[in-house]
Formats: sequence, structure tokens, C-alpha cells
Amino acid sequence: MTSRRLQNAIENQTLEIKIISANDVRYIDGKDKMDVYAVVSMKDDYTQTKQAAKTPIDYDGGCNPTWNHTVKFSVNEKAAGEGLLTVNVKLYSYWLEGEDDLYLGEVSVSLQELLAYNPLPPFANGNVNKMKLVTYPIKTIEEAKRNAKLSFSYRFNSVKDIYPNPGPTGSCQPVIYSPQLHTTTVTKLTLELVIKCAKDIEKVTNILDEMDVYALVTIRDGKKSVKHKSSTPAVFCAYQNPKWDHAVEFSLDEPLARDGSLTLFLELMSLRPFLGDKQIGHVNVSIQELLRLKLPLTNGDSNDMMLVTESVSGSYGKKGTLSFAYRFLAEQVTLLKPSPSTNRLPVSYQTQQQQSQPPPQNSQ
Repeated sequence: MTSRRLQNAIENQTLEIKIISANDVRYIDGKDKMDVYAVVSMKDDYTQTKQAAKTPIDYDGGCNPTWNHTVKFSVNEKAAGEGLLTVNVKLYSYWLEGEDDLYLGEVSVSLQELLAYNPLPPFANGNVNKMKLVTYPIKTIEEAKRNAKLSFSYRFNSVKDIYPNPGPTGSCQPVIYSPQLHTTTVTKLTLELVIKCAKDIEKVTNILDEMDVYALVTIRDGKKSVKHKSSTPAVFCAYQNPKWDHAVEFSLDEPLARDGSLTLFLELMSLRPFLGDKQIGHVNVSIQELLRLKLPLTNGDSNDMMLVTESVSGSYGKKGTLSFAYRFLAEQVTLLKPSPSTNRLPVSYQTQQQQSQPPPQNSQ
């Protein structure tokens, strides 16, 4: 058995989640029937990896979808206990005519909290943990809407396989692998935005029609790779001067933010339910430039946000402006990482492997 296989078998437990249903889920500006599905993911701040799965689409439930769909994730128990793992459930409505499905809201829960409510059973064969039902409020795009809720059940399962360590007498004892861990401190960078308003933007509808305008907010790594995405509510009958005052928040990779790899891309869209939404214009700003203008805040610093107004660009050139306020928050976070080691197997297992290898041949 390889060292990596042995390490994964002992360290990694399983989180089983059954996404049951949601209640009173609504899109603030949507009038059409909703076909809702959930994207379930688990982010690991320890290894910077992400596991994800998706439920089927509920075409009949509307604002109260039901799935009863089970997903399983591999979990490092140590990282979960230290609060480094987070489960995120995002709800979307399938949008046949548009390029992107409609974002409805989300629930984020620390695995540390889930472990406290339903701990991992002792590491022994035959122990089965019962599913625990929980209900969480859904964070929606409209802050005043607080009735939406998501229900799911979950449990942590221990690894059932215990690998034997044959001793000289042939007896079998459990082999336990305990990696040496050390701590490292990194900076967690958060960008807080308030999308304020736009003025004198290009009119992309018919002369007699009013424009219903919303903004798509994305963080991009390079020109095409989207790291984060959000949107404002639509402002109806906004004409050419919509106002939102909508707050969004993104967690950023600090090295990428400082070396100029990340950009803030704001896209103004005209809501057209039947013809498909149409782009009005966009604003593209380097995160590096925003950091230069407004240094990250730490505890004790002023929390004032900086107002920025940028020209809106489109196929017609530049017309109108878009204003937003922002600030960066910097927090020192301690992560656990394995210490460098060339011995990835328990000593007894290494000895067993060495004994099974043939002796080296003497060269003549």
C-alpha cells in the first residue's frame, strides 16, 4: 500500500449531506416560474481545494423546491475541528434563455459548527452516526427578504478500514498514521463593495420603452477566468440613471490581488424577460489599482469606504458613469500544514516493506 493511500484512509473522513428542501425562495425581480437547483460545495482553507456537487432541478416546486438529494465529501477531521472547512449551498433558478442561471441565495456553514452539533463517532467498526436535520436562513440578494430557509440533514462517517501491521509473531495490530503539523500565518483579504448608481448611460431599448437595469459584479483572474460573481437587484423604470446601493463581498487571494492578476468587472445589463437581457456597458478596474488607492484595513483602522466613479464603456465608446464605494479588510489567519518529511509511512510499515525487498546484488 502506498504512503498516500494509507494517509488518506486514516485522515480523511466522510461528510454525508442530504439536501432536502428550501422554502419561500424568490428572485426579487423575477415574475416567471422558477426551476430551482442547489450547488453544494466544500472549501478547504487548509489545502485551498474545493469539492462540489449539484442537485437535480426541481421543475415543479417553484418557490418551495424539494430535492432529497445526497452528496458526500471527503473531510480532514483535524482541519474541520480547526474551523478551516466550510460547506456552501447556493441556489439557482434554471434560466433557459440566458447565458447564466439566476442566483437566488446561499447558505454557508462551518464544519466546526456541524461537528459540534453532530460529532464524529468513535473510530471503531460498527459505529454508525445518525443523520441530523438542520434548517438555516438563506442569505438572499435582497437583504430585507429573510423568510427563505434551507433544510438539510448530515452526518460524519469514520473510515471503516483498519489496515493490519503484521508483527514478528504474525499478530495484527492497527496502524495509525499521525502526520506532524506546523502552523503558518497568511493574510485573508476581503473586498467589500457597495454598487451605488449609474448616470447618463446608453439607452439600449426602444425609444418609448423604459430600461430595467441591474449590474453583474465579477472578480476575474485574467480576461476570462471568473473567480467570484454576484449581481444587484434590477431597478425598474430606471431609464438612464439607475440607483442600487447594493453591498457585495468577495474573499481574494492576496498574492494575486497584489501582483495585478485580478480585476473587478462591472457589467450593466438591461433586463428583457422575453428577448433576453442585453449589455449596456461595462467598467473594468484592476484590484491592484484599488489597493494602491485604498490600503487594507486592520483592527483599529478607520472603516470609511472610498467612492470611485468610472466611465462606462461599450461598443459605442464611452457614455455615462458608474459609481461604487469599496474598502479592503485584512485579517491574519493561522493555517495548519504538514511538516516536510521523507518518511510518509509509519515506521513499522516501512520496516515491513524493507523486509520484503530483495537484498542488493553486488556488482562484479
